[in-house]
Amino acid sequence: MLRENQMLNKLNVFLGITEINNEKPNEINLILGSIYEFSRELNLIDALNKGIEISSLVDLNKYSDEDKMTFYYNLSNAWSYKKMMFQELNTSLYWDFESEELVQEILNCRKALYYSNYSNNINRKCEILTNLGNNLSHLGRFSEAVECWCLAINLKDNFPMAIGNLGFGLFHYAQVLYDDHHRAFFLKESNNFLKKAIKLDGIYPEAKTDFLRILSVIESKVDITFLNNKNDFEDVSIGDSLEEKEYRKWSLENKLFLNPLNDIFQNNIVAHV
Repeated sequence: MLRENQMLNKLNVFLGITEINNEKPNEINLILGSIYEFSRELNLIDALNKGIEISSLVDLNKYSDEDKMTFYYNLSNAWSYKKMMFQELNTSLYWDFESEELVQEILNCRKALYYSNYSNNINRKCEILTNLGNNLSHLGRFSEAVECWCLAINLKDNFPMAIGNLGFGLFHYAQVLYDDHHRAFFLKESNNFLKKAIKLDGIYPEAKTDFLRILSVIESKVDITFLNNKNDFEDVSIGDSLEEKEYRKWSLENKLFLNPLNDIFQNNIVAHV
């Protein structure tokens, strides 16, 4: 109760600031980020709306790209919190892909990603990519989501939420595949990433519970020997001429094959199947 009162007092102080642009960019980001987080924890939708309204008054002309990255990352989170406050899981509203909250969440996340190009803040870049991947997966744009999570992992190979959400996303991607062979490989990759994720620090308890549940489902549906064995793909030819081989190799590396396996493998077998 004491902590809640302290948060509420700080929240009211921040909401009472009348000239937000008199503050320095990093201080503005701290103020707005605190408003969003305190509003979420206290479940105060009016305070959150006020914070979003204040953000529209901020003069970004004096902001560096680094400051803009943080500003838009925080604002994307704010719209995400607003969405969570009044959308119940798996209701028609939850699956409304044209809701203002979801649109603004993705739009601001993409802006944050744009301004992160030259940032040295690897953790923040990974957070942005992970959040964007989560949103794209929610929209059913699985290939793009996988790409975002993989980019985050390439930046930091032990970033827990990117690894966990990649495993989570591959499991759901598998559910829409018609080919049982393809589905098995997606579930196998999902299993590998989820097992790695639950061993890492930084995984939210509720996320870990979901990951463990999915692991149990995978193990009940897929042969355990197949799950535990390494993939041993045959090294098949991908063309006759050097030009054809180079083109197909480039296509594999850029995940241009229609075969969904190309989203998780760049092995020659993908071009052959």
